[in-house]
Amino acid sequence: MAAQDQQTTFRKAYQINDTATMRLTLARWRQQEPRNANVYVARASYLLRRAEQSRGRKGSPAAPAGKAAAPTAAQLTEAAQDALCQALTLAPDRLDVHFALAKSYEKQGDARQQVVALRQALNSHGKNGQPWYWYDSAELPAPEGEFVPASLDDYAEFYWQQGGEAALATGKQLTELITEFYPESYLGPFNLSQYYSSRGQHEEALAQLKQAAKLQPKEAATLAALVKTSLVLGHKTEAQQYLTQLRKLPETQELVAELNQQLKQVK
Repeated sequence: MAAQDQQTTFRKAYQINDTATMRLTLARWRQQEPRNANVYVARASYLLRRAEQSRGRKGSPAAPAGKAAAPTAAQLTEAAQDALCQALTLAPDRLDVHFALAKSYEKQGDARQQVVALRQALNSHGKNGQPWYWYDSAELPAPEGEFVPASLDDYAEFYWQQGGEAALATGKQLTELITEFYPESYLGPFNLSQYYSSRGQHEEALAQLKQAAKLQPKEAATLAALVKTSLVLGHKTEAQQYLTQLRKLPETQELVAELNQQLKQVK
């Protein structure tokens, strides 16, 4: 089978969870194209799926005498991470691979290493002057200044939803990657405002929201948060001003009506 056909064969096998075909295809593909990053990305996908399947089993029978025990989910995940690191040595500007590595740490419960991996990716990218690439070395699905902050925002959201001091601290660290590497994105200060609000630091939250509004003046979520935070602080006049701005945006009638009721309740 030609080397270019191996990826197609692997993807078809992956879709139907044909483990034997995946394993054989990976072996052939790696032999034919040892310096193709996609080989190692595919291997990581195969190993991570096995790890997920292993986690899904509540108990497994002991291995027969003389036969090695099946690898654990943790061992499979670590092997997948090694494969992703191999891919990155061959294609350091593949953002999808960096993100896959970061996601593997999230699933492993290693938030610290997840933040480290993302920071290292952003640091190295800023130094080499090359554009990011996506799957199969294609362009990013959207402009970098939009796509990367939005992706980091998604990573942070996982921890905001968890709550608790440790999770909030990780969410803050991920958000700070946005403010550091993409300071023109409103998502950095907007998310920091949510962090400070959750800790009762409403003055700091308001300052972050004002910064977010400067960067993206017509963002409904920011204006709504400005209304709510201003009301918490007793700044009724400011809240009214932000509500007026929000009313001018399309498809905000229900939100405006809800916030207007809250405004009326403040004396």
